[in-house]
Amino acid sequence: MPDSIYEFFSYREYLEHWYDNKKASNSKYSYRMLSRLLMSKSPSFLKDVIKGKKNINEDQQEKLVKLMNLDEQQKEYFFSLVLLSQSTDKKIVHAAMEKVAAIRRLQGARRIEGESYRYLARWYCPAIREMSLQPDFRCNPAWIAARLLPPITEAEAQEALDILVDLNMLKISSETDFTTHDVSLSTPLQVQGMAVHNYHQQMLELAHNSIDRFPEGERHILGITASINQSQIPKLKKELNFMVARIVDVCESDNQPKDQTIQVGLYIFPLSKV
Repeated sequence: MPDSIYEFFSYREYLEHWYDNKKASNSKYSYRMLSRLLMSKSPSFLKDVIKGKKNINEDQQEKLVKLMNLDEQQKEYFFSLVLLSQSTDKKIVHAAMEKVAAIRRLQGARRIEGESYRYLARWYCPAIREMSLQPDFRCNPAWIAARLLPPITEAEAQEALDILVDLNMLKISSETDFTTHDVSLSTPLQVQGMAVHNYHQQMLELAHNSIDRFPEGERHILGITASINQSQIPKLKKELNFMVARIVDVCESDNQPKDQTIQVGLYIFPLSKV
């Protein structure tokens, strides 16, 4: 079990870890005592928080960080973990995850879980990774930024290169001397959901803008509206998954030099209630 708070993505798991350590070193520690210190009338309050049955408010957060003797950086990290777990505002959750990832890097706890979030939450990271398969690709932020559609900043391009290197997707010796690798991303479920949500949201926005950005010869947008029995949804998902696998095979089996990066998207969503 990790000891540093920076190794945790769940404040509840960290609380449990902290409590178990305190209990092991001092038998006087109990859920009842700590719940009382948090000004809760329920003797099982802290246990319920750890089990995910209850949440903590801002006042209780402040009391907890004092009990745990956290420094300023650790407090900020803990508060961000609380937002990840308790907030229902997607923008707040995204900002909290960005802060968690930044603090982990600063504290030397750079693990693939944090970097994979940054990779999926930025549409241009997967795009640049695929661009690196093109023979004229350069590991140069200015070169990359000018060729992406829509363009990004040089700072964003450099950030993407850093993420790809951290994830071992790219190994760079020089601007033109590099190798691209396939890597399986290992992401905790609570992080994966946020990252995938941001990824699809960004790609759907790019798809929306592509209608005006590109002529019909450079894009293909197709959709149907249909009436079905809800029980057919799994079958339709299976068909789309098969189609994605087929598209990937077509792309990867082509032996011609690659000269463009594209996005292919398939979707199903309801237009009426059941």
